[in-house]
Amino acid sequence: MSPFTEDDRDRLREALIEAGRDRFSRYGLGKTTIGELTDDVGIAQGTFYQFFDSKAELYLAVIEREAERVFDPLVENTLGAYDDPERALEAFLRGMLEAIETNDLARSLLTQDEYALLRRKLPAEAIEERRSSSVERFLSHIIQWQEQGVLPAENPETIANAIRSVAFLALHREEIGEDYEAARDVLIRSVAAGLTREDQS
Repeated sequence: MSPFTEDDRDRLREALIEAGRDRFSRYGLGKTTIGELTDDVGIAQGTFYQFFDSKAELYLAVIEREAERVFDPLVENTLGAYDDPERALEAFLRGMLEAIETNDLARSLLTQDEYALLRRKLPAEAIEERRSSSVERFLSHIIQWQEQGVLPAENPETIANAIRSVAFLALHREEIGEDYEAARDVLIRSVAAGLTREDQS
C-alpha cells in the first residue's frame, strides 16, 4: 500500500513535472539525473518510480504539460480566432516560432541529439502518440479549411506536418545570422500564402 494519499500523489507528481521542466530546460534529458529530480522534490530516489517508469516518461509528461500551457492557447488565439485562413496560419506560424525562440524546453526537444535520446529510451508507440497528439491539436482546423476548399486536398496530417516543420527554422538562427528575422518572415508569409492561395481545383 502506498504511503501517499491521493492528494499527496497529485502534489508530488506535479512537483516532479515542474522539477523536470526546470532541469530539462537547462540541462536536457541526458544530463539530468533522477537523483537531482527527487532531491528537488524532497523524496527518495526510489519513490520516483511510483510516479514514472523512467526519466524519459517524465520528459514526455513535461512536454505534454508545456503543450497545454503554450501550444493550446496559441492554436485557440490564431487558428481559432481568424476568419481568414491565410492570416490565421501566419499568426500561428509566427507564434510557434516565437515560442520556440524563447522557450528552452521547446528548443531542446527539436535538437537532433535530444530527440534521438528520447527515441532510444521510449517505445516507438509512445513517440508516435506524442507526435499524433501534437498534430491533433490543430488538425480540425485543417480539415475544416479543406472542406471549405481553402487548403489543398492532401492528407490532412501531411499538411499538419508541413506546417510543423517550419518550427525547425528556429534551430538555425545562428547559421542564418543577422538576416534570420527577415528570412523567418518571408518563410511564414510564403507557407501561409502557398497553402491558402494555390489553385485548389
